[in-house]
Amino acid sequence: MKHPLITILITTYNRSELLKYAIQSVLNQTLKDIEIIILDDASPDDTKSVVESYSDKRITYIRQTRNVGFTQNFKTGIKKAKGTYIFLLSDDDMILCPDSLEVLYREMRNIKAGVGAMSLLFYDTDIHKPTYLYSAKQGTFYLPSSPDNILKVFNWHFGFMSGNMYRRDLIRFSDIEDDLWVAHLKPLYRALISHGCIYLGNHFILGQISTHGNIKHLDVKVNHGYHLPKQIKMYKDLDANKDRQHIFTKMAVEGVGGSLIGIKYYSSNANTLTIASELMKLYPPIAYSPLYWIHLTTALLLPKFILAIIRSFHLIFQSNRLSPPFIPFIDIDTYLKPILKPSK
Repeated sequence: MKHPLITILITTYNRSELLKYAIQSVLNQTLKDIEIIILDDASPDDTKSVVESYSDKRITYIRQTRNVGFTQNFKTGIKKAKGTYIFLLSDDDMILCPDSLEVLYREMRNIKAGVGAMSLLFYDTDIHKPTYLYSAKQGTFYLPSSPDNILKVFNWHFGFMSGNMYRRDLIRFSDIEDDLWVAHLKPLYRALISHGCIYLGNHFILGQISTHGNIKHLDVKVNHGYHLPKQIKMYKDLDANKDRQHIFTKMAVEGVGGSLIGIKYYSSNANTLTIASELMKLYPPIAYSPLYWIHLTTALLLPKFILAIIRSFHLIFQSNRLSPPFIPFIDIDTYLKPILKPSK
């Protein structure tokens, strides 16, 4: 039996209305030699009915009998996948450009890259009006294999699951961490070091900025712990070089330190203090950084309603920056029309 070129894994829980757009964005792709595996984590809504309303034989639906979390669904999807490549897509995101999978597959195949990725485009409340573009590079960019690749891409958005594509033969099950926020990272990083990556700066995953989601992974209470120590250990497992380990830890801690104001907005003073204390344990020199104390003090002193006002102005500014002619290649409504009006 001929295997598909790409397996698209869509993990979902209780988001049937958004899931249909994620599915349609895949079905609209110009590359047709694919399979779609939808992994339902025991959703209590009508997810099953939504998926079964599609008659496309390329769709496989797997429903867990109980809620088992992302890691187990990720592993299940990889076991079932037949594609040469595996592409990850969350149930509340969509592939905006119809030729993205075709271009990503072609570029990865031509240079035998281990990983492929694309830019992120976010909206706040109106799906037709994006407010934030997260693009690591403009155009198509190739990063060849290298032991310091993880440091080179640290500020890229690999932590965001959707939009990443792996060579299936490079994935090790032992690399999949039992943690929602880093489960997909270690296999990706290992492939990145050994086989390099392709980045498509002008192709986009479209998702929603959530007042609960974007920094939710830094809420210690919600996640029953803090994932950053696991991420640092993960890096040390992949790279024994002490100098690079130090650099990775420094960048990770300083990155979170710069997000303390956002962490306060999305959680609480108590959570912000917990994170700040953990940062000093992980990287003690941060205690000598004036920026760290400025971010922490500002976060603790400003009430949430002030942060909400600042956020609203920031979103307006970002939205204006994304309007033509600033980024004329994003024809959002043309891309969205066939996605928001599914033809099953």
